[in-house]
Amino acid sequence: MATPHSIASLDRRRSIVHRSIDLFLAQGFSGTSMAQIAAVVGGSKSTLYTYFPTKEALFEAAVDAVLLSDQYPLDEIDYKNMRADQGLKAIASAIFSAAQDTKSVEIHRLVFFEAQRNASIGRAFIKRGPELGRRHVQNVLEFFISSGDLHCSDPAKASVYFVSLLLYQHMLYREGGIIKPMNSRQIARHVDIVVDDFLKLASVL
Repeated sequence: MATPHSIASLDRRRSIVHRSIDLFLAQGFSGTSMAQIAAVVGGSKSTLYTYFPTKEALFEAAVDAVLLSDQYPLDEIDYKNMRADQGLKAIASAIFSAAQDTKSVEIHRLVFFEAQRNASIGRAFIKRGPELGRRHVQNVLEFFISSGDLHCSDPAKASVYFVSLLLYQHMLYREGGIIKPMNSRQIARHVDIVVDDFLKLASVL
């Protein structure tokens, strides 16, 4: 059972992570110091280091927090009680909406920049973000294949195609600052096209 002390410690850790996100986004990883973070969250640097041994550890936790908030809507989708096309559209809409969210895009840009200096940050991001999302899509495809509602011989390969169709072109321009986020109607139209096209391709994947 969690004790009041352990709950308070977890709450404190979450507070540090969430308040550091805005600092990292505003000033970058290199431009943000542990002293600045301590000043914002309250307390001393030594206290901060009891929760996070390095600034890199805190940065990874901040990235994780954003990625987890992106993943949460996927866990709420009851796709097992939907047809394949309905389930895939629900999953696609959740993934796309999270990916194009402004804070998510800003985190992506920051991670890609910092990964040039520290490749472990890039690897952690891919594992906990894009790859986790792709595996979720693969699990969904495997369910619909096993239920007979989808014909596809390689769900792992198909999940890569699905995510690429859904995100590649839009996010390339979005993260490049060329286009603005889609509204809900535009997202629905994009998702319909992507899922319809994917279902035509699935049988040969």
